[in-house]
This record gives sequence, structure tokens and C-alpha cells, in this order.
Amino acid sequence: PFAWFKMKDHMSDVGAFPSFKLYSATYSGPTEDELRAKERLLLQKERELRERENLLMQREQQLPVGFRPMNWPRCWPIMYHSISEEIPEHKQSLVRRAYHLWYYLCFVGLWNWMAVTLALNFDVAALVDLSRYIWATCIAFVGPPLSFKLCYLKLYKACKRGSSLQVFFIVFGAHIIYFLLMFGGFSPVGGAGLYSMIFATRESVVIGSVYIVSTILWFFLCCLCIILFFDARKLRQEEADAADDIAADLLQPS
Repeated sequence: PFAWFKMKDHMSDVGAFPSFKLYSATYSGPTEDELRAKERLLLQKERELRERENLLMQREQQLPVGFRPMNWPRCWPIMYHSISEEIPEHKQSLVRRAYHLWYYLCFVGLWNWMAVTLALNFDVAALVDLSRYIWATCIAFVGPPLSFKLCYLKLYKACKRGSSLQVFFIVFGAHIIYFLLMFGGFSPVGGAGLYSMIFATRESVVIGSVYIVSTILWFFLCCLCIILFFDARKLRQEEADAADDIAADLLQPS
């Protein structure tokens, strides 16, 4: 048995079992040229950032005093709108309610259009024809932008500048009259309201249900608009009384 060990020792001596050596690679780091190239790149980026900052500062200086960037609507800004920044604190509640009411009007108009479209597809002649459908389409897609410009913006700008609300009351009063006609559901105005709902419930359960919801939505819209109208009148009266008190105090002899 010792013969194998002797043969193994002999084979190791002659190189039958080669030995392996591990070599460790050494890293010398970036060269001087690489460091200089990185330094030039950093300096170039720094100069570009400074140029951009200077360009932005020049543009800001060219803007008129009091300029604010457009932020409404968010999808396609065309104006600056901020109730908390532009409206006096004691008027913010009124303007914010009017703003939310405008969104509610958009929803009611779309629901009314959906109800009239449904009745037209089911060929319910007693409820809708082409002229009524055109009216409902205008109410849903043309009415909200006109209402925003002619009514809400009048209130917004009047409260912002402290000017008269007379134009707002006239336009908003016309809104309320038209909304009452829509709630009544009279045929010529394309409203899915009370009168149309009576015929709708007789024709179909589905159409009747949609018209019932539409009637309820128009009812709440009329109520909210009437409340807002009288709250605006109350605010105007309070401001007029406060102005009279200040004038009376100034006229009193000291």
C-alpha cells in the first residue's frame, strides 16, 4: 500500500499534478486625461445651468407686474383662477359655492342630454324629436361654457374688484328662469323634467327612471341657484350697510 504514495510523490515531482497559482489584478484608477475630461464636462454643464437661470430671470423681469401664470382648466389653461388668493375672505364662500354649482350644472346638462338621447333612440315621439334633441345637446355642451363666462366670471370678477353685482343678478336671474323651465320638462326647451317624466314613465321603465333622476337633478339645481341668488343679495346689502355706516361716521363732527 505504500507503493501508491511513493508513485504519487514521484508524479508530483515530475509535474503530473500541476499546481495552480492565483493572480490578483490591481486597479490603478482613472488616468489624468480621464479626470480632465470629466472636469471639462462638469464645467460645461455648470455653464449651461447658469445660462438657463439667467434666461429664466430675464423672462421673469420682462413679465408685467402682478402677472400670474394661467392655471385653469388644468387640461388646457386659458386663465388664472384662484378663489383663495384673489377673492376677499368674506366673499370666498359665496364664490366657491357658485364654482361648485357650475360643476353641478355641467353634470345635470349631461344627464339631461343622456335622457333625451335615450328617448330618441327608443323613438318615443311623445318625449323628444330632432329639435328637442338639438336643444338638449346645446344645453349639455354649449351651455356650460357660456354660463361660466356670462355668469360665474361676472361674480368672480365683481367680488375680486369689489364692483357692482348688478350684471350678475340679471344674468343669473335669467339662468334661474331657464332652469325652472327645464325642471318643468316642457317640450320646446328640451328638458327631461316633470312634464316629460309623466310620459316617460308610461312608455318605458328604463326611460322613466332616467327621466325621474333628471327631474330630481333639475329641482335641486333650481333650489341651489335660488339660495345662491338671495345669499348674493344679502352680501351686497351687508356691504352697502357697512359703507353707509362708515360714511355716517366720517360725517359726524369730531
